Amino acid sequence: MAVTTRARRGRLLLAANAVFAAVSAAFCVAAALDPGLLLPDAGTGAGSYALAYAARQLPLSGALVLLLARGRRSAPVPLLAVSGVAQLGDALLGLGSGIPGVAAGGGVGAALHLATAWHLRRTAHHPSTTPTPTPATT
Repeated sequence: MAVTTRARRGRLLLAANAVFAAVSAAFCVAAALDPGLLLPDAGTGAGSYALAYAARQLPLSGALVLLLARGRRSAPVPLLAVSGVAQLGDALLGLGSGIPGVAAGGGVGAALHLATAWHLRRTAHHPSTTPTPTPATT
């Protein structure tokens, strides 16, 4: 029973990370096209900020979605940790700049990515909590 619950929790965390990474990528593309969406009160620097955000977030999101889709549970751990720290930086920048959406989105992303990395690392070190794969039938 505990194995099933942990396995389900792991699948849900992986799916949530993939969705968050895809949504984050969509936001950065939208902000690159119209920086006012991300920073409505910003001046001329908003465009450069939005492009810098896209330059960081698109590769991270793409790599994370690709690794999560491959299904190897331990593979995305380092990238989840890096993505979590990057999102934490976004949250702190949002707080310091008074941009609640950036602060909230970054906070949620940081918590999600870092919690998933911790969960995957923990279950990888406890084989008894990782479900045994079933052979494919042909």
